[in-house]
Amino acid sequence: MISMAQVTGVRLQVHIPLPDTLQRPVYVAGSFNHWYAGDSLYKMEKKGEGIYTLVLPVYIGRVYDYKYTRGNWDRVELAANDSTIKNRQFFAAEDLLLTDTVEQWKKPMPRKEPAARASAINAKVDELKADLNEQMEKIQQLLKAYMTNMLAEQPKLSLHSRLDRKAARKLGEVYKKITGIVWDVLTKQSPEEKQKLRGYLDSPEAQKNLMQAFGKVLDGSAQ
Repeated sequence: MISMAQVTGVRLQVHIPLPDTLQRPVYVAGSFNHWYAGDSLYKMEKKGEGIYTLVLPVYIGRVYDYKYTRGNWDRVELAANDSTIKNRQFFAAEDLLLTDTVEQWKKPMPRKEPAARASAINAKVDELKADLNEQMEKIQQLLKAYMTNMLAEQPKLSLHSRLDRKAARKLGEVYKKITGIVWDVLTKQSPEEKQKLRGYLDSPEAQKNLMQAFGKVLDGSAQ
């Protein structure tokens, strides 16, 4: 005979610190949802000022670990002395009601000198623009020589090839300077910042001016 695990609903009720100035939902994350901190299925319902509830569907007779968050692990609950707390735990049973209190929320670490980093990047971009203008003038001179050769009664194929190589070399130098800036920027970003940059790549602003858009992400002014 095969026995089926019975499912029940465990009601969680949590009191959070007041005043609540974060303006963020409260979530519960744990072994029941692979510790996903911002799972919309485990978003708690506000029942009053500083009081949130949620009914968890769980299997009777199993032990579950959990914690409260404000949507990510940068804003997980902490002990009153700012230390990390142990996982909360319960043994699933019918009609179980758990009442918890969050002492305080973790505060994300401030970004280190974002304005200074953005200023350094923008300075490199300005330097690149000046260099690009200079290189474009040289490329135009090469193009003029190319056209002059093509308009001659007997164009020289050797000159044609030589001018092509020079133009390609100039463009390559500019491209390497651009990728050098990108390398300096991206190797210093946190995983969270890289994720934000990835999401910003296809934005209209990035399509218009990619390097300027990167600078706005770094200084925190991008929306």
